[in-house]
Parts: sequence; C-alpha cells; structure tokens
Amino acid sequence: MLDPELEAWLWSDSPHVDSVLGWKDRNPTLRAWLAEQGFLVEGAAKPSQPKEAVEKALRVVRKPRSSALYRQLAERVSFERCTDPAFARFKDVLRGWFGPRIAEHG
Repeated sequence: MLDPELEAWLWSDSPHVDSVLGWKDRNPTLRAWLAEQGFLVEGAAKPSQPKEAVEKALRVVRKPRSSALYRQLAERVSFERCTDPAFARFKDVLRGWFGPRIAEHG
C-alpha cells in the first residue's frame, strides 16, 4: 500500500518553494522562519503541521492562498528533491506505469 504525503513534496528544499510562497530573498529564510515558529524541527523534512505552516507563512508575506499558487509549485518544484520514502515508491509506481519520462517532468 502506498501512502505518500503531498506535503512531503511541497516542503522539499527547493528554492522554488520560497519563491512561489513569497519568501525569496527574505531574512530569515522560509525554513529558518518555520523553525523559529515551531513548525519545523531540526532534521525534519516537513513541518509538523504543514497546512497551518503554509497558511501562516502566506499571511506573513500578505500573499493569498490560491489554486494558482499550488499550480506554480507543481510546475516548478521537482519531485526528485522529495526524500519521503512513500513518495519515492509512488514515483517508482508511476514510472512503471508511464515509463521514465515521468521523471523528466518534475
């Protein structure tokens, strides 16, 4: 059974996450801010409360949450940066079904 979490991919260490969420060139960085706010513990791949973390991060930069924002993330953030084992298995299943080209798109 596969149980991948979309948040594991969304919160990868891609610089596109900071950019799309409005945190590009901010100090502190998004990940540092998440840690300061208690959303992200050292060594964790994603915040303990991913939905709340993204909502608060967007409020700080006064950026509305929208489907367009998630579309931008989907277009820019590579699946290859995601380290979640369940998500990696999910990618492998998709590659088995659709071939290696699926890896080129993320």
